[in-house]
Amino acid sequence: MFTNPAALQFGRLMPLMLLCTLLLPADLNAQESPSRWFPSHDYMPTLLGAPRDPVNVAKLVVNIESPNAYDPGLETEVGFGINLPVLLLAGDDLRNGLAVGVQGGVFGRFSLHSNERDLIGTDWLITVPFVLHRGDHWFELEYFHMSSHLGDEYSQRFDLEGINYSRDAVRGLAYIRVISIVGAYGGGGWAYNVHPDEDDRWTAQFGAEFVERTSDKFVSPYGAVDMQLEQETDWDPRVNVQIGALFPRLIPGREARIAAEFLTGPSPQGQFAHVTTTHLTLGVYIQP
Repeated sequence: MFTNPAALQFGRLMPLMLLCTLLLPADLNAQESPSRWFPSHDYMPTLLGAPRDPVNVAKLVVNIESPNAYDPGLETEVGFGINLPVLLLAGDDLRNGLAVGVQGGVFGRFSLHSNERDLIGTDWLITVPFVLHRGDHWFELEYFHMSSHLGDEYSQRFDLEGINYSRDAVRGLAYIRVISIVGAYGGGGWAYNVHPDEDDRWTAQFGAEFVERTSDKFVSPYGAVDMQLEQETDWDPRVNVQIGALFPRLIPGREARIAAEFLTGPSPQGQFAHVTTTHLTLGVYIQP
């Protein structure tokens, strides 16, 4: 089975990076520190509806159309994310700042079809984003790496061999706050290094979020829709719709939410990226 050296390196570094993310205060600037190192997590935003944006998540997956060798049915997915703003390069607050940081995550999909709870596959990602904030809007340019690996139990059960799947790309995204509770975004990317080698390289992404982020409420409803298109799958859209509730005061400095989700289109799992899937999920999310 193919082993990606970058994934192994990231696997060794991730526990340390995750520990740093959890131990650092949510906003070092709130301590009136003169340092521009490790500013607020808000400088490195993530998208609510994107199925592979870094997040800590545990969710139940109901496969209506399965992308893998199992019949449609129940699976679970667990993800661990990091979000580490490293340096505030320019500006002095979220309305005019330019920051660089590191984001990453690993997502594991497990089958519930057998008592062994087979690991079907894992997706590893790491990004180095430069994020420019202008008023209520933000603009991001990032290096992106993703690699995907088939689970040993799953591959042995069905006598399958995983594909050599990885992407190194440059991506850009613009997020515009249309009104106070509505944000819209769009962007795209080009992968300069792909495996399998014959895969196409262009991608596009669009979406919207409907959310009122306020710290004076215990719970706020929200909705999000994300659409991703890849040249490799003939621009067949992957559409993900998420509806849920935010709990801004449940974990100080970190956004917790519960959500129901509907996804259809090419699978977000790298090992099955060329296979169409449809699923429903119910999950608990905590921003890293």
